[in-house]
Amino acid sequence: MMVGVATSCEESGGQRFQAAVLDHTLGGRTIAEVLAMSVAEAEAFFAEGEARMPAAHKGD
Repeated sequence: MMVGVATSCEESGGQRFQAAVLDHTLGGRTIAEVLAMSVAEAEAFFAEGEARMPAAHKGD
């Protein structure tokens, strides 16, 4: 009966996280923004700055 009806959460703007979670950032980005990155974007993001994660760049 309600097929095709979609609504977005007013609190998160459809980002699927509670506002309290979206208040926290890493390198200026929220968890929703980090999870939306491509692999190449994430590799660059975690390579330097506040979000630097050396373990993410270890060789094989």
